[in-house]
Amino acid sequence: MTGFAALLLLAIGNGEVRAQSEFTFKRLDVTDGMASNYVVDITQDEQEYIWIASESGLSRFDGKRFTTYNISNSNISSNELNVLFYNSYDDAVWIGTQRNGICLYDCKQQRFTRFFRSGELITDDVTNIVPAADGGLWIVHYHLGIDYYSNKEKKFTSYKASDIKGLEGNYWCAADDGKGHLLVGKNTNGLSVVDLKTRQCKNFMHVPNDPNSLPGNCVKSIFIDNTGNIWVGTSNGLALFNLEEGTFTVFRHNPENKYSLISNQVNDIGQDKEGKIWICTYMGGASILDLHANSFTRPEDTHFKNITFTGNKHGLSSPNARCFMQDCFGNIWLGNYRGGVDFLSYKKPDFQTLDFLRMMDGQLIGKQVWGLALDNEGHLWAGGENEIVMFDGKDIKKVISLKDKTIPFTHVSHIHTGKNGMLWLGMYCNGLLKCNPKTTEVTRIAIPDEPDAEVCCFFEEEGILWIGTQEGLYTLRNGAVKREENITRQMPDHMIHGITRDKEGKLWVGTFGK
Repeated sequence: MTGFAALLLLAIGNGEVRAQSEFTFKRLDVTDGMASNYVVDITQDEQEYIWIASESGLSRFDGKRFTTYNISNSNISSNELNVLFYNSYDDAVWIGTQRNGICLYDCKQQRFTRFFRSGELITDDVTNIVPAADGGLWIVHYHLGIDYYSNKEKKFTSYKASDIKGLEGNYWCAADDGKGHLLVGKNTNGLSVVDLKTRQCKNFMHVPNDPNSLPGNCVKSIFIDNTGNIWVGTSNGLALFNLEEGTFTVFRHNPENKYSLISNQVNDIGQDKEGKIWICTYMGGASILDLHANSFTRPEDTHFKNITFTGNKHGLSSPNARCFMQDCFGNIWLGNYRGGVDFLSYKKPDFQTLDFLRMMDGQLIGKQVWGLALDNEGHLWAGGENEIVMFDGKDIKKVISLKDKTIPFTHVSHIHTGKNGMLWLGMYCNGLLKCNPKTTEVTRIAIPDEPDAEVCCFFEEEGILWIGTQEGLYTLRNGAVKREENITRQMPDHMIHGITRDKEGKLWVGTFGK
């Protein structure tokens, strides 16, 4: 079968073959100019700049280059950052720091403004900044409580834990449900739901042996999707919260189920423009939940698509996925705590890479591919060193070793699918093999006077298989190979690299260099 081209990457496998991921990431890190690989949050402003917060400063990406901001080169109040929020009302990036309050970066004036405890804030440790239903902002502090900021009045209002019974604790996150409730995630005391009118609080904790309770008491993320579902990320699983009934549908990692949540330590939850939920976790990676493809009748039957740390462009750069953001173009940005940023373009790559991998000395080792062909059933065959492999779509379904029929370290230079379904394998300096793809039987076909011939190409027509080698032209008729001495003698070069016949019946033979 001719006219076929593909781009393929194979790596040798430990006996185990893994399918290629559908994701192709571009990695951004300190070598590209970022402030740090320890990324904690990402946002985008109206000018389409990407802002990346880390524990060693702030970075702004314009699509080509990074600009970094730290206490040495700017008026930012701290290098140790926790959270970013772009406030379109004042065209400013709000930056929550670990111990030095809030900085606002005015995108028009290109300057920083600071807010501290001594002025407007309850305290200087800011763990989360989220939108309020009325257009303001909620500012979560690890200690003491939560601030509300009015964009219209330009002032802060405090919701101190000491003024709201049951809100005591330390706080990681919050979400405004738009129905008069503020949901607050705590470090060890579970989830609180604050009635904003009465300032009354209802608490939810994990209850042992109750499958409908909060899965863990450390709540790092709360997200309300575009249909109003409330998702809660904890240190011991993900939960879908029914606020009216006060119950939780819990999703946890199951090591025996590859479609379960990738890890129980949930850091962040977001939603893309297709409606899919993205869950960032520690010690696992990222999980994607398609709301339309799951019924949620039984949590254990829910199908998550997982992206792990792989060490290549088809996986994450770290198992510690910290945050999710989709930009205005539809691109996905995943911030990793230790691995920088993984960028997934909304446009799928023109070429697909198929992986055949094995682990050697703790590293994934790649192996070159020389020959490619499609068999009569549409399966892709690739020729490597002393073996051929068959792909069925993205998955490798069959590996046929040629070691018993070949010399060490040779490879399959060319593969041709015969009209009868047989695979003809042209070997590097080791002659010709025939393989039955269904039975995997491999037979050596002798080439007269050239047992170590280097086979470079094939051309088949009715009853004849033409074989081009580095030493000349051969034909296979009725199971026997014959050297076409009359044609070879007329060729200016005997290194045959291409054979075909035109519509007028003329045979064309391409040689190396002449």
